[in-house]
Amino acid sequence: MKYFKLLLLCIPVLSCVQQETTETPVAEVRRGVFTEEITEEGEIRALNSTVISVPRNTGISNFRIVKIVRDGSEVEQGDTLVWFDPQETQRLIENNEELVERNRAELEELIQSQISEIQEAEANLESQRISFEISKLRTELTSYEPEITRMEKSLNLKSSEQALERARLSIENTKKLNLENLTQKQGTVAQYERRLQDALNMAQNMCILSPSPGIAMVRSGRTVGTNIYQGNALIDLPDLSVMTANLNINEVDVAKLQVGQRATIRPDAYSDTVFKGEVYSIANLAQNKDYRSGMKVFPVVVKIEGRNRQLLPGLTVSCKIVISEQPDVLYIPIEAVFKDEMGEYVYVKVRSNFKRREVKIGAQNTDFAVVLEGLEEGDKLALADPFLNVQEAAQKNGNGNTGKASSTKN
Repeated sequence: MKYFKLLLLCIPVLSCVQQETTETPVAEVRRGVFTEEITEEGEIRALNSTVISVPRNTGISNFRIVKIVRDGSEVEQGDTLVWFDPQETQRLIENNEELVERNRAELEELIQSQISEIQEAEANLESQRISFEISKLRTELTSYEPEITRMEKSLNLKSSEQALERARLSIENTKKLNLENLTQKQGTVAQYERRLQDALNMAQNMCILSPSPGIAMVRSGRTVGTNIYQGNALIDLPDLSVMTANLNINEVDVAKLQVGQRATIRPDAYSDTVFKGEVYSIANLAQNKDYRSGMKVFPVVVKIEGRNRQLLPGLTVSCKIVISEQPDVLYIPIEAVFKDEMGEYVYVKVRSNFKRREVKIGAQNTDFAVVLEGLEEGDKLALADPFLNVQEAAQKNGNGNTGKASSTKN
């Protein structure tokens, strides 16, 4: 019975002393500049990219690729990217030559027909003019003739005058209509001549040249022997002079971002290399993170400073964006902060023991948290629960709760 009472007295003593059973890692409370930041993985892309496509409006329905640049090749301005089979172009040349010849012959025939038509109309006009002059002269000589005769000749004069006016209008309308038909036909001839010239130029250059330097990223299915329809994209040619890190930021953090905020970019393939940049654009509309998830994210583009040959499209990177900086604040490692239903707390080392202390935490990043209340510079904090092994040992021995409040790492 005395042994049982002694054991009951030892249990609260153990709870109050709270000695650690194993060596616990510690860290000091520091004062300095605290940087709040967002870290997200992304992908390297070019800010500007040119799409190389099959020529349009050439008269060729599809082009057969006989040679194409290797995917991922670095090219300079003027380098050849794609070579096409010239056979289809040769057939186009022959067809356009035939059309040009036929329409030139039709144009010449139209010109001759219009000349004959105008000559006939001018002859009719001259005939009507002579008839009118004769009627006019006869009317002037009827002073001494009977009234009915004068009236008859006056009517004949009016009729001749009307016929002359109709002849004049007819020749004017004929000339106007002929000019419209001639202009239309000349336009048709010129159109086929241009098509023929385009086909001749294409036959001499059955290839596509690079408009600028970059990395040739060949689209899927664009291989030798493939027939590609006009207008279809062949190659993406990113401009490597300005590169970006493209990120998807969750809807909780995107409100903290602003264009111009500083960032650091670390490629996974070159973990010892860090590049500087700044937020270039923030999307206004959210999108699903993937087709299986309902999580909303906002596309964000970070523009990378300078140019480096290591930065190639498609590389995975880790990007840190600086949200804010707070000078002269106390901060501690995030591992030192614990949380339960009572709030946030830490374990402060007092000589060889640890004591729980309530704290008020401010801004946090991936590594540190700002301390608003409860600690002073130089305090040493446990980076793990120093009494966890004590609780486990007590539970294994069947002694129940040690009297310490349960805690979980934040």
